[in-house]
Amino acid sequence: MDTDTRRDPPVTTGALQAAKRPVTPVAGPYGHPFHPMLVTVPIGAWVASIVFDLASRWAGEPEVFVKASFWLIGVGIVAAVVAALFGLLDLLAIPRGTPAFKTGLTHMALNLTVVVLYAVSFALRRDHLDEADVTVAALGAIPNIEWLEGSGLTLQRGVVCDEHLQAAEHVWCAGDVAAWPHPLADGELIRIEHWTNAAEQGAAAARNLLGDRTPYEAVPYFWSDQYDVKIQAAGLPQRAERFEYAEPDVALAYRGDRVVAAVTFNAPRKLMQHRRQLAMVAA
Repeated sequence: MDTDTRRDPPVTTGALQAAKRPVTPVAGPYGHPFHPMLVTVPIGAWVASIVFDLASRWAGEPEVFVKASFWLIGVGIVAAVVAALFGLLDLLAIPRGTPAFKTGLTHMALNLTVVVLYAVSFALRRDHLDEADVTVAALGAIPNIEWLEGSGLTLQRGVVCDEHLQAAEHVWCAGDVAAWPHPLADGELIRIEHWTNAAEQGAAAARNLLGDRTPYEAVPYFWSDQYDVKIQAAGLPQRAERFEYAEPDVALAYRGDRVVAAVTFNAPRKLMQHRRQLAMVAA
């Protein structure tokens, strides 16, 4: 009876250590390969995005969950691309034509397909992220002066005042409702709806009420923060016939050859300089 006495050669400790050594250092240390660890990041982000999408269906403020889901998808795409790069390095270390290489190639193709689908979803969501069912545009305010009808005060788009903000004997007016002649408007009545004007005008009206009798000629000023851009304006831009850029961050408003307003973008010091210049013109 023949018996096969051949045996596999004993595995030495050195051979075991060599088998545990990664083919390439960028694959990660033994027991902690980078590619499988990185894959968990996009999986977690995308699962969380699905949960947020479902929560947006029943939440009182769905926009918060919709935006969170959008950014989670973006984080997942970035993480998936990084994981795919490490996966490619692992794949290239496998001999071509082997079953292991074919399996790895199929795995990578499926993963990249999923990434592309999520990238399409990210792009489509980006186009609709800022959509709203209702858009409100504030184009000014109508002063509440109906209750003053029959009071003896002159009403014309507000309460008409003189240059001292006096509307009638023993009556002074300040704030959004006051309409008074301004030098920048060539003496025409203007009405300003900005809180800086209300504060400065209120102080001026109080001084005149106490006998100061100084014409109110402060240059109107307002600002608006639009994302990372601070837009500031001084003067009467609504009276402009044209705008010209004096500097990349400064636009001047002209009526004829006269500057009636200045608008700046992230340039507060320049705006204050132009406001002082407009005040000298108005004086």
